[in-house]
Amino acid sequence: MSLRPFLHQFEKLERLIDKLPEGLQKPIRRELTPMKELFLQQRPPRIALAGDPGADAAALFSALFNGPLPSDAAGGGRGWQEVSRPGRGSIRVLDARPAAANIPLPDAARVALSAEAPDLVLWLQPSAGSGAGPSLDPLQTLLQFTRDRHDVRPPVVPVTVAGPLDEPSPGELDAARLRLAAAFGDRTDLGGPATSALAVATAVRFRPDGTPDDGSDHRAGLDALANTLVAELPNEAKLDMARLSGARVAQKEIANKLIKSVAAAGGAIGAQPIPLADMPILLALQVMMIVGVIYVSGGEANVRTAGRFFGALGLQFGAGLVFREVSRALVKFFPGWGNAISGLVAAGGTWALGRAATAHFIEGVGMKEARRIFRRKRKDREAEPREWKMEDGGKSSTESLR
Repeated sequence: MSLRPFLHQFEKLERLIDKLPEGLQKPIRRELTPMKELFLQQRPPRIALAGDPGADAAALFSALFNGPLPSDAAGGGRGWQEVSRPGRGSIRVLDARPAAANIPLPDAARVALSAEAPDLVLWLQPSAGSGAGPSLDPLQTLLQFTRDRHDVRPPVVPVTVAGPLDEPSPGELDAARLRLAAAFGDRTDLGGPATSALAVATAVRFRPDGTPDDGSDHRAGLDALANTLVAELPNEAKLDMARLSGARVAQKEIANKLIKSVAAAGGAIGAQPIPLADMPILLALQVMMIVGVIYVSGGEANVRTAGRFFGALGLQFGAGLVFREVSRALVKFFPGWGNAISGLVAAGGTWALGRAATAHFIEGVGMKEARRIFRRKRKDREAEPREWKMEDGGKSSTESLR
């Protein structure tokens, strides 16, 4: 799925912002900075694998990304390798697990880590291993090597993995997780804390068309892993992981960041004494926001899909929407509170629109319920006028965006 429609809308928006008064351009662009980090500067995340080579990384990523991947997808011994699903995104994986105990960090891994630092280290341990705790010395070597080369310490996510042929009970899986947690809890010399240990089961069979066979699907713990990975990645690397893994909690968080950013910018624009002239900018902001929410969900992100969503909410691009926007803009002709009311409507309406889009495209609610959410959120927001501050300290008489 290309980001081109979103980029096109953003470029259009930038040209429109250039036409605003100079003093307003800077705070609006600053409000849009989180969105730029998430969307315009996005790149595939870099994940280094550490731990036991016996843990099936390809099966883990197949189960996590809900689609079959080649058995050598992790690319052991071959430097950074791309793991992707068409239309969803990609990640870059470096299998840095040692092939022998006397080689804690393979030569290929040293070369790859010298060129690029990982965003995250995923420690893998088979759940069916012995009761002895794993040796974390190779992990310490990897982290120290990365720190020496790049002066960074990537977060570590420890995971115990039940392979594709294993079907452990919940109790067995949790016992393996507790063993791994204990092993990491005893090592305070790793240069920083690891996340809570997780346990996953990867057993699933995929049909020839790539869809999972429900009767052979015994996966467990993958939602928690997906949301943890997205949470630990830097902003510019979150999006592909959220789309690939279908991490709904993470997708909602990303969408909320986008909505807050756009609503704050919309409120700032709407509060300015420029009657009617802000309408194209507000509409461009709202269309771009909807396209962005659709993209986060993994759906067909383009202006046509966004237009259908507007129409289903009863907000046509034609006369109906124009009438409402003109009515909102006309209150600016009244000094003082006119601008405040206009900004409030702009921010509240944009927030409600974004929440309805999140509910429909990410949470999977029907359009009838999305319409109710839109009306309720818009009414709630516009009924609670508050003064909020832009990041540069300037004030705008709209509501506080939670």
